[in-house]
Amino acid sequence: MANMWFGILSLVVVVCSASGANLRPKAPCSPPFKEVGTNKKCVLVNNLNVGTWNDMQHYCSLLSASLVKLDNATDFADIVQYIKNEGLTKAYYWIFATDANHEGTWQWGDLSDVTMGAPFWSPTGSGCSVLEPTGGTNANCAVLNPNKFYYFDDMSCSSEAAGICEIIKVHSTTIQVHSTIIQVQSTIIQGHSTIIQGHSTIIQVHSTIIQVHSTIIHYIRPLFKYIRPLFKYIRPLFKYTRPLFKHIRQLFKYIRPLFKYSRPLFKDIRPLFKHIRPLFKHIRPLFKYTRPLFKHIRQLFKYIRPLFRYSRPLFKDIRPLFKHIRPLFKYTRPLFKHIRQLFKYIRPLFKYIRPLFKYIRPLFKHIRPLFKYIRPLFKYIRPLFKYIRPLFKYIRPLFKYIRPLFKYTRPLFKYIRPLFKYIRYHSSLTASSSLMCSTFGSMTAACDPPYKEIHGRCFLIDNFVEGTWADMNHWCGYYGGKLATLDSASVFAAVLQDIKASGISKSFLWIGASDIMEEGVWTWLDGTAVAEGTPFWSLYGSGCTVQEPSGGTNQNCALLNPNRNYYFDDVACTTQAGAICEK
Repeated sequence: MANMWFGILSLVVVVCSASGANLRPKAPCSPPFKEVGTNKKCVLVNNLNVGTWNDMQHYCSLLSASLVKLDNATDFADIVQYIKNEGLTKAYYWIFATDANHEGTWQWGDLSDVTMGAPFWSPTGSGCSVLEPTGGTNANCAVLNPNKFYYFDDMSCSSEAAGICEIIKVHSTTIQVHSTIIQVQSTIIQGHSTIIQGHSTIIQVHSTIIQVHSTIIHYIRPLFKYIRPLFKYIRPLFKYTRPLFKHIRQLFKYIRPLFKYSRPLFKDIRPLFKHIRPLFKHIRPLFKYTRPLFKHIRQLFKYIRPLFRYSRPLFKDIRPLFKHIRPLFKYTRPLFKHIRQLFKYIRPLFKYIRPLFKYIRPLFKHIRPLFKYIRPLFKYIRPLFKYIRPLFKYIRPLFKYIRPLFKYTRPLFKYIRPLFKYIRYHSSLTASSSLMCSTFGSMTAACDPPYKEIHGRCFLIDNFVEGTWADMNHWCGYYGGKLATLDSASVFAAVLQDIKASGISKSFLWIGASDIMEEGVWTWLDGTAVAEGTPFWSLYGSGCTVQEPSGGTNQNCALLNPNRNYYFDDVACTTQAGAICEK
């Protein structure tokens, strides 16, 4: 029965396809229009007629066309390349994008949204780290700017520029018919795939389980590279750790009785705080009066110290006393002079000392009750020493065993650190594997993990591991790939969209482009030439009017630069960065 219905539906598709072919308009691209690019857009690039955005739209309408719609990166790259090849440079060209209807919301003439960001809009600002549009309410129409290598730029709609006209080949009725045909075809294909899936569910489950096991083994094997050297350092540790447990066990024998005596301490200590806190109320004002005392006491020692030099021999013998007394007069006379001055400083001290007694006397009121609580503490503290002293007998030998451990533990970090980095990156493997086992729809993936499908190709975008260009190419090879080849504008745009969607920010990412073999000749790893200019390479310099690559012999490898909105940039091949791998 299922095969019968499938045959009937296939017949319907053939009839609809034939009728759709009859409805397709015969619209050849006649002069002055030309077919340009992969999608054979029928365009007219005219740099002789200039006018405002509305003027050029009216001019295109007279030719049964409209300003060009560059809604995908492939068409954009083809138009820019056509302008260069035909020598139509040094002219601004209006395109069909505007935000005149709603400020900040850029739309094409058919009211579809304009893709913002790279690889369409021009870099601007300090360091070329900001992307257009930035003109606000004064710049509401989009133009291809020759000063910025024909990236999109916003400009006042009343400015004068040339225009690029485009003939839309397919009418709206035909589009609707084709969309209906495609919908019928997709329904038939879906029905057929459902029938096939119903017959092969068990086979798919088994294949998925095998795939999960192989994936897990794929990630576990590299772990042994880091785990095996660990045993070299872990085994000697047992020689020192075993005696530790012997001493630690004896340690607990003496520590446990401590709790018997320490617990009652807290019962007696707590009431102390009730009496200690009021002390601070009376102690703090003392500092106001005690500080001047130290100033005068210091001066006092300045004069007393020389006396000791001469007074010491006096005690040895009384007779030589007079011999030593006479020189004293030389020093005592000035001494009295200083003592008099000393009294001059001491007398004012009484002015500060007397008020101290006002605060000191109440202190005794709070200090005396403290002894009531302090004395019982000694009842519990003294027995503690009986248990604490033997502890040192066992603690000291521990250091004999602990110190050699550092000889073996330090090299461990050399292996443990990359191990954690590797595990952290692949920590979601188990969760993703269980999800695969529990889901029967879409059992097989187009790309093997950790790769994922982007624009029909398999990419791995990794910003956890960083290294030089050569290191990261080798790292990609470890996963069966190589550094990515972004050889078309559509693939480049799709990769940028995935980077934005995944939340990766401020991460430099290596790609497979370099001019290592021959300076100035940029090639991918497979030997094909790297497309230069817009919409791939970043801008730099004052006003963002110079385009990479420009590093000379010192910068021979390309990466996606987050500071320049992930456009291509040439840097030194020894720079540390993440990578985009392709399989």
